[in-house]
Amino acid sequence: LVEPKQFHFEIMLQESVDNYLYQQVDSRRSTDLWSAVEKEMLTDVEFLVGGITLVAHRAIIGARSPIFASLFDNSSVESLTGKVKIDDVETKVFDELLFFLYTGTLRSSANNRNLLKAAEKYQINTLVQLCRAATRDVDVEEITTALLWL
Repeated sequence: LVEPKQFHFEIMLQESVDNYLYQQVDSRRSTDLWSAVEKEMLTDVEFLVGGITLVAHRAIIGARSPIFASLFDNSSVESLTGKVKIDDVETKVFDELLFFLYTGTLRSSANNRNLLKAAEKYQINTLVQLCRAATRDVDVEEITTALLWL
C-alpha cells in the first residue's frame, strides 16, 4: 500500500526586463533622495492629487519623465506656478509613481494595472516594462508542464 505524499512548491517567476540593470550602486542614494521629498527639502513643485498635495523636485521628475519635462520646460501655468493638478490618477498610485521616479524601486507589487496606466501616461518606460511583465497573464498549462518535468 502506497501512502499519498504531499508536496509543497514555491514558484518564483523571474524575467529580465530589457534596459533594467542590476548592479552595485550607492545604497543611500535612493533613500536620501526620497527623504528629501518626505522632508520637503528644496522641493519646487506640488502635485494636487485627490485633494492631497504631494511635493517633488522638477529636475528629478523631469529627468525621469519626458511628459513632465515638457510640462516644466515651457511657459505653461504649471511651469510658472509650480502646481500641477492630477485628476485621473489615485493618490496612492501617484505616490507610488513618485517613489519609483526617485528610487527606481517599488514599495508594492508591480502587478497593478492603475500603476501601469499612469506609467504609460507619463512615459516612464522602465516602470511600464516592469508593470507589463508583472501583470501579464500566467499560462497555467505551461507552468504545470514545467513542474511535471522537475
